[in-house]
Amino acid sequence: MYAFDESGSVIGQVEGNAIYGNSILTAAHKLVSASSRAVITLTDTARIETPIDYENIVQAAVNQQEDGAATIWFNSGAAEGHYSNSFVSIDADNQAHSGSVPGIVRTSAYCGGRNFTVVNESFIGTTGDPTRNQLYELLPGGEPVVRAEWEHPSDFRPADVGSACSSDGQTILALYSSRETRRNERGDHGLTLVRINVTDGSRSETALDMPGYIWNVRRGTPTAIGDRLYWISGDGDVLSVDVTGSPTVTREWTIPEGDDKTAVSVDGTTVTTVNYRGTPVFSEFDLLTGERKRSQIELPWLESIVGSETESGKNIYTISDVASLPR
Repeated sequence: MYAFDESGSVIGQVEGNAIYGNSILTAAHKLVSASSRAVITLTDTARIETPIDYENIVQAAVNQQEDGAATIWFNSGAAEGHYSNSFVSIDADNQAHSGSVPGIVRTSAYCGGRNFTVVNESFIGTTGDPTRNQLYELLPGGEPVVRAEWEHPSDFRPADVGSACSSDGQTILALYSSRETRRNERGDHGLTLVRINVTDGSRSETALDMPGYIWNVRRGTPTAIGDRLYWISGDGDVLSVDVTGSPTVTREWTIPEGDDKTAVSVDGTTVTTVNYRGTPVFSEFDLLTGERKRSQIELPWLESIVGSETESGKNIYTISDVASLPR
């Protein structure tokens, strides 16, 4: 993990054991990330490492920017006939809590100051249909508690591991897809907006009308602003839909050069990108308008790293996430 300043010069780095799908979770004066051996919390004055048993896949990572609380979920693989996901949760005071749940985490969110995740039951060698889904809340002490259960077809699942939360803090907003729902009667791609009430676990679903837009959702980009849900597609389109009104999806703007060589993240109303087709370039945009929030920053030192082999020669380096500290 590299830190650089406004001139693009590297001012620090953190090294750790290899891990797939890693994320950087930022809040004011704080960031949280992981290696396969530890969850790392960096503040203005301290570096705190929370040791973990070997984990090599980040399943989901979410945080609450208001107070810096963050949770990283790991895909712990299979044991005794079923899959499980473990977690490390860092609270606002940088205290760590850990545990695990059976099944696979499909999406997660902080909502109304509370920490939730949707887990899909998953057993080795079975393709049960429908499958059981459970809504877990992680209590302040780190204890996972089931708040609701329901069944869905096995391939109807969130299109992204990060959900948004409604402005009143009462509803998780998740974009779902399946082989069936990805196309409507016209043959267009589609998504379903699933609303999960955190008070009673009740749900409602709306099939979205999104002709011409692909259903792929960039990891960690769904964000609720006012009465609209925003996300970024695999094509780099910034899309939005009314949370409770019309199901018609609107394209707000398109990220310049927002192709598969562009890493993207969304924090609040800031879209952060690094395009690494050629010399890597860092950019920030306003989520609502698409206007640039600062001048582009070239990162020539990154060009020789992306695509290079690790020391073992068994893996290559790529950009898994990009983030900027709130200003």
